[in-house]
Amino acid sequence: MGTNNGRTDPQINRPERLLDDFESPVYGVAARDRWSEEMRAEEQEMTDRLMRLAHLMVSGTPADDPAVLAEIDWYYRLAKRFGIANADMFASMGRLCANDNQLRTLFGKVTEGLAAYHRDAMAAYARARLS
Repeated sequence: MGTNNGRTDPQINRPERLLDDFESPVYGVAARDRWSEEMRAEEQEMTDRLMRLAHLMVSGTPADDPAVLAEIDWYYRLAKRFGIANADMFASMGRLCANDNQLRTLFGKVTEGLAAYHRDAMAAYARARLS
């Protein structure tokens, strides 16, 4: 169950360890006990951001709303560090995230449909701020 300003929202879950079961070279499940504090903080920040995005989604906020775009700006700044700086690449990254089974499952830990909402928000961000 999630909370939004003290209110409980049964559609949203707050996973304590969001990246459990997520296999990647950076966030390996087997190496979790050796994670640095920085990696744990990044996981916490990602969880917090997904929670805010989920609350926007379940409240019916359109993906192109300024509040949603403000949340997506973090993802753009992160993507930009890795060379994904133009609108087409950023929107494509959103589609890849929504189509990847592992990432869709990760987003689904928070709430059903969050991966698609995230994809739509990334596309809206690309149109509004990168085109």
